[in-house]
Amino acid sequence: MLKYKYHERDLMEYLAEGNSVWENIFPVNRMIHLMFKHNCADILTEKR
Repeated sequence: MLKYKYHERDLMEYLAEGNSVWENIFPVNRMIHLMFKHNCADILTEKR
């Protein structure tokens, strides 16, 4: 699994903006992208 360094602000933007910016920065295939998106949602849930 690929690991990315990111700030919480970047994570919120990633989830809010349709991920287009992140897809351009990290041109990964669709499955890895969806797994990464799912992991980001889990991280946000765990912080609450």
